[in-house]
Amino acid sequence: MSRKAFTLAEVLITLSIIGIVAALTIPSLVKDYQQHMYRQKWKKVYSIFAQATKVLESSGNTECIRNCDADGNNCVPSPGSCLTNDQYTGIRDAFSSVLKYSKIGVDVRTILANQYYNYKNSNPAMDFQYGNVGTLVLTDGTSVYFSSGGMILVDLNGQKGPNQAGIDFFALTVKNNANKIVVEPARYDSGYSCRLGLTGWYGSFNCFGKALSNDPMP
Repeated sequence: MSRKAFTLAEVLITLSIIGIVAALTIPSLVKDYQQHMYRQKWKKVYSIFAQATKVLESSGNTECIRNCDADGNNCVPSPGSCLTNDQYTGIRDAFSSVLKYSKIGVDVRTILANQYYNYKNSNPAMDFQYGNVGTLVLTDGTSVYFSSGGMILVDLNGQKGPNQAGIDFFALTVKNNANKIVVEPARYDSGYSCRLGLTGWYGSFNCFGKALSNDPMP
């Protein structure tokens, strides 16, 4: 029985189709993989801070963060109770005593991007123009900025893109819950949800907790 061989034209057409399919699917697969890796690192960083909070609590080294209320506000240390009386460096110094880091007190503009974007939105929604207060870089390259009100801003890969909330940029909140210090993903409760096309930070903040779950992101 004779077999008919493929012609050169048929081979070229087949290769062209394969190339088109690859061009359409591979970038999407690469992007999905990158976002999966960001999500896994966010879970790791959250676990690191949750464990650090437990260590601070068990050791009694919570004077710099004890005054945070249930909403993560008013984290100003009592006079004379911390290494400094500044809420930025006070909270940073508490956590730096139990975290592994490579840099501390560096200019925030050297470890964070100039602008950050909403979750999967191209419009910039936040920029940083502060000095070197409250900064820390973990040994895995995660940039950390201890902001006001007990909020901890986290960029998983420093100044590299995509610099989007819920992708490589997240936030934690230090809270005093029933006289027990806890750290939680920052969120807003005023009817906002994590969704596509967000124009404000409110919904983006609610993506932080969702990214810690096993549920698919929108």
